Amino acid sequence: MDNFKMKYEVPGGITSIMPSIPADLLSYINCIESLPVYKRESTLPKRDVNLLSLYADNNINHMPTNLMPERDPKTGKIICYEEVINNPIFQSEGNTIPCLKSMNSQCTVNQNEDNTFQFHFDPNDLPIAPGMSDKLKINQNDQNTPINICAIDTTVEDEWTEDVGGFWDDEVPEIVSQPDNIPEPISVDEINHIKKDENFVLKISGTAERALVKSKWVEELDISKPIDNFDELLPDPAYKWEFELDTFQKQAVLKLEEKSSVFVAAHTSAGKTVIAEYAIALAKKHQLRCIYTSPIKALSNQKFRDFKKKFGDVGLITGDFQVKPEAQCLIVTTEILCSMLYSDSDKIKETEFVILDEVHYVNDRDRGHIWEQILIMLPKRVKLVMLSATVTNVIDFANWIGRTRDSKIYVVFTLYRPVPLEHYLYIGSNTSMEMKDNMHLIRKADSGFLIQGYRKASDLLKKNKEVKKYQESKSFKDQKPKWVNFLRFLDKNNLFPTVVFILSRKKCDMMAETLKNSVNFLLNNKESQANEYFFNDAIKKLKPEDRALPQVVLMKELLCQGIAVHHSGILPILKEIVEMQFQKSLVKCLFATETFAIGINMPARTVVFDAINKFDGIEKRNLAPAEYTQMAGRAGRRGHDDSGTVIIMANDQLPNDRELTNMMLGKSAKLESQFKVSYSIILNMFKKKNSETLEEILGSSFIEAARAKKKDEYTEELNSLKIIHENDNWEPTGKQDLTVKEFYLYAKEYLDCRNEDWDKLYAASDKSFSEIGRFVIITHQHYIGNLAIILSSNTKKVPREFRVLVLDNDKANNEESENKIDSWYKFIYLSKKKRLLNKSLDVISNNAHTILTITSNSIFAITKFSGNFDNDSIIKNWEMRQNERFRDAAISTHCQRAITMLSEKTLLLNRAENDDSVISLLDLGIDNFELHRTMLHMHALENQVYNIELSDIIAFEEVLPKKGM
Repeated sequence: MDNFKMKYEVPGGITSIMPSIPADLLSYINCIESLPVYKRESTLPKRDVNLLSLYADNNINHMPTNLMPERDPKTGKIICYEEVINNPIFQSEGNTIPCLKSMNSQCTVNQNEDNTFQFHFDPNDLPIAPGMSDKLKINQNDQNTPINICAIDTTVEDEWTEDVGGFWDDEVPEIVSQPDNIPEPISVDEINHIKKDENFVLKISGTAERALVKSKWVEELDISKPIDNFDELLPDPAYKWEFELDTFQKQAVLKLEEKSSVFVAAHTSAGKTVIAEYAIALAKKHQLRCIYTSPIKALSNQKFRDFKKKFGDVGLITGDFQVKPEAQCLIVTTEILCSMLYSDSDKIKETEFVILDEVHYVNDRDRGHIWEQILIMLPKRVKLVMLSATVTNVIDFANWIGRTRDSKIYVVFTLYRPVPLEHYLYIGSNTSMEMKDNMHLIRKADSGFLIQGYRKASDLLKKNKEVKKYQESKSFKDQKPKWVNFLRFLDKNNLFPTVVFILSRKKCDMMAETLKNSVNFLLNNKESQANEYFFNDAIKKLKPEDRALPQVVLMKELLCQGIAVHHSGILPILKEIVEMQFQKSLVKCLFATETFAIGINMPARTVVFDAINKFDGIEKRNLAPAEYTQMAGRAGRRGHDDSGTVIIMANDQLPNDRELTNMMLGKSAKLESQFKVSYSIILNMFKKKNSETLEEILGSSFIEAARAKKKDEYTEELNSLKIIHENDNWEPTGKQDLTVKEFYLYAKEYLDCRNEDWDKLYAASDKSFSEIGRFVIITHQHYIGNLAIILSSNTKKVPREFRVLVLDNDKANNEESENKIDSWYKFIYLSKKKRLLNKSLDVISNNAHTILTITSNSIFAITKFSGNFDNDSIIKNWEMRQNERFRDAAISTHCQRAITMLSEKTLLLNRAENDDSVISLLDLGIDNFELHRTMLHMHALENQVYNIELSDIIAFEEVLPKKGM
């Protein structure tokens, strides 16, 4: 090995900067712990080395052994390992694996004179192992089959025994007995709370309470609490439904009554249309107009039919035709509404509500900018009702709208789908029509990806490829038997009506035409005649030459057989016929493109994906998570189905499991600006009277939202700096004023130095000072000079963030609840009036406590105290008690222990005559020269601040805001 020289050079003799692969490999072989996988965290505790234990007896045990872990009963963390002998012969019943329990009662064990064992059993009575389809088969002539086990004891040669006596004495390390570390027992109350709150422990329900967003421009409504007095709050509603509204619908309706704008981000089929209906009814009650917009004509046509039945006075304006444009409720496309705004239409002047359906369409690359223009140009007196699928940045988008329109936007979410979905891979069986033989579950409801179902589907597909030759061909005629068999399978398992998404208009037409005259089993004679009669009645006003168009003739034939096609290339009248018959369940199988999934309220029992990739005009790619969720959301009819079924067809090959996982479990869509300046926008700006300039439009767009938000923050910071600058020029008039002036200048310089350099000093100090369990003194808001325990830290944030446990006095909170900026509390701490906790508050007797998230700048002193706490348990117990359901739950043992220690240390610090328990800046152990010089400067400023005597200042806390802030 010494002759093997690791050299890695590039031509010319220059040493390469790339790592040497042979050298790395050799280092891994010599020390496996140097592998990257071992560098994160060692999960195996160190074992005590005892070489003599290998040769302690003359008898060597040949039986296999196992390392049995001993775990902490509370956390499950491995404490140590114990090596135990696996003796299957004398294994107790409790340790026997399940498949051997039934076997042990029917077998006998005989020990021979030579210490061997014979194991007798009947091969016919062998149990079936878990996961196996049949028992193990043993071919024996005799029914009783003996098995010989080797002798347990074997004698070692005397020479080796003599070597053992003293050869290893010098190399055996001394073994020091360690005291037994007995874990703290779990209290009965803690166990009971764990049993009662299984959802909290597992965190699978998604109902964990979080802080609701509330700011100047956006406010999130709380849907976790039901509104039981809805009828009292709204005694005279503008519209009544025959069913009970969900909580999120009630919240939105109440805000509409308050003449506020709402943003509803809800799952598919959750009932967003209810809120739009109430806005229409409310505008009608006020004798004003309501405008409903949609991104596609198909959705506009459907809403026109639905709203006309409910409200009567409804008009429709699209690019194809106009119906009653003077109506009280107008259904328009977004482009039509944008044109109305540019032309200053009189219809806008009489409008109270504008309903923007499918707002997430703002992400559309070609048309998304239309939504932004509408939101910018709509008069501010017009209230908005925005309906959208679930997206990740609703708050940011609503905040931009509120700032642009100078009015608060109320946001409401839904937490789950009303009808859960089950996702399957369809392979198809040669002989069976049963679901278990054809479809394989890969995701159920809100679970993760089920890899077992994927593997079963993959194995079955490999077998079927040898038989089903039509799968190897991409011709629709060759795939016809496959689809006919698939539709028969859906029919047998009651999975109709079904929407088959084929992401190509041409393929949709070809598939439907291929299946023509082969699916007569979908409809009975009565249903087929109903479709034919309705179709003839709908087209009777067309000209004879129009009724003879190939598309019209083909659609009639398809409808009579229970199938249809829906995409943007179909004539509008034919699409309307298909939509109406699909709602009546007279279209069993609909071949459609993804436009059918955008907002159209036509749920089906089943959704089928012919493929999961599409061409988006630039490249061929897999469906994005938002696109898949939108289309799959058509499955499941509320009030009819317990769950919706989503089927992905396996054609030539199975989609990659990672691609499926990303598509099904990926993040929701993020709303992004698609605003662009075009010639049409510039011309429309000139055409519109009293319009904003192009610069104002651009500045108000969503793409500038982040800058606008930063502008507000900078403006606020600038105003505060102006106030501080004015205070710097404050001229004292008396002796006390001079003292306050001196204190303020030194304290301000000290705090500026802390804000700039304290995080660097803290990071460069001894790691034990920032360890978990360290007691520190903090000043954060009204917690002035409070002793706190560090529970966790986030070193990725700048400055670093900590979660700390502090005692919380409710009375003190009320007294300190004035609206003051954070620097005011820090000045009060430095004034030495509240350097530590208030002397009148020795111990907080009611165990009141809270957990704060602070930055390193809020840590003003580090104490010499530290403790060993179960920090995760403390945080979980506190978070659980923030939930309304568990607010009165008992404090856990770990949390109570930390509170007790915190109270004791607080009492100790308050009664101490000096600060011996507090670590000085000079003791932080800073090695860096520049940081050491900074530390000395900060220490000098700290002494100057603390040496100023302020005890004679009358009402110092009232004087400081006037003079010093």
